[in-house]
Amino acid sequence: MTATDRAFRALARAEPDVVVGLLGALALRDFPADAAVVPEDVDDSRLDPLPPPIDADWVARVGADRVEHVELQGYRDDGFADRVVRYHLTLVLRYPGRRVRTTAVWLLPCREARRTVIRFGDVAVRIRARVLRAVSAEALLADRRTACFAAGADPGGRTPEELCSLVVEALARGGATWRQRQMALIAATVGGLYTTMARAMEAAGMEPVVIEDFVKFGEDRGLEQGLEQGLEQGREQGALEGRRAALIVVLTTRGLAVGDAERARVASETSAERLDAWLRRAIVAESVAAVFAE
Repeated sequence: MTATDRAFRALARAEPDVVVGLLGALALRDFPADAAVVPEDVDDSRLDPLPPPIDADWVARVGADRVEHVELQGYRDDGFADRVVRYHLTLVLRYPGRRVRTTAVWLLPCREARRTVIRFGDVAVRIRARVLRAVSAEALLADRRTACFAAGADPGGRTPEELCSLVVEALARGGATWRQRQMALIAATVGGLYTTMARAMEAAGMEPVVIEDFVKFGEDRGLEQGLEQGLEQGREQGALEGRRAALIVVLTTRGLAVGDAERARVASETSAERLDAWLRRAIVAESVAAVFAE
């Protein structure tokens, strides 16, 4: 599962009102403005009890006669359309008495984002597709529930620094949760604003939430290795791999050149605490040397 999917699913399940606010901000006029969705209304997103499992991003019962299904996509994926059809048809079968509506929210424009009808053999599924970049950042910033998506929206002439500062202010003003701050950083990263957002959070005393997401990705990889080398050992090794990968990704994303010596040092480090310290420095450091300074 990618960082984008993991962050959105965690946020959407725990705080469904954020998704309700996002659907309204995307100008989906057929979505009831007064809809109230609480965590108890959010359905189990595991759609297939048999392997391989398929997980939708967000499924919720709204009112007595509809089901809302939302997928957030942060990258181009040739298999996305087929998965959406499977999700949609599974939900239709699960809820024969309700209308199922599927919305695809794309963080970046791409060819797939223009599709409103997906055909799978003789079956055609109509979806609602929206690109976050086409939405006004100002509209998202006006609602505490959707401010976490604003860094990936249309800045409206604002500089990256101005936009990220406004996002951080909105997050602080709205008492943003950990999940909302994580989504804000991911939305910024997809739009190429990782460093700017991290620095805006740092300046506001808001610690960027990046470490756990990369570490969880590494744990997922480690669990696969754990089948052969023991579950706990695999989990620990995966956590270390996640920290190492996070450190290299952050440095290269910020445009800091990582040489062979630094890569070897990261690859050989077995202390999770030291890797975490390097990763925190990497978010704001001006040079690679400053990250590894003792």
